[in-house]
Amino acid sequence: MRRSAAYALRVALPGVGTVEWVRATAGGAGIAWAIGALPVVLGERVMSWHPAALIVLGVVLLASMGLLQWRVLRPHVPGAWRWVAATAGAWLVALGAFTAVTTPLWQPGQPGWLIAAIGVLGGAVMAATVAALTGAALVRLLRRGQQL
Repeated sequence: MRRSAAYALRVALPGVGTVEWVRATAGGAGIAWAIGALPVVLGERVMSWHPAALIVLGVVLLASMGLLQWRVLRPHVPGAWRWVAATAGAWLVALGAFTAVTTPLWQPGQPGWLIAAIGVLGGAVMAATVAALTGAALVRLLRRGQQL
């Protein structure tokens, strides 16, 4: 889905390179994924970390993709810093949507294929949520830039 966002962005902002955008997106996703994997890899030990460290990790997780994408947008869009907050907020809402869809559906003792299918459904809802919210944010950002 993010690849198609790069091509849609190319139409709206021809000066933004598709490869540059995809690299920024992949880099931010990699950072977010690595932070999100910490509880899986380290287990309960993560909960013994100082709350400030957990908050910083959460902020970096949510902001990483937007920050790297902002670096690509800023030469082309006035006020591009807003993109960081927009993407972080979109991912936060999308994670909530994933949880809202999957939590009531996942039950103990379910077969693996059903667990995976529910995860795919939740992932699709999450992706659609991020796409809709970041798409709307980009439209607003571009309109605001035209008014300056």
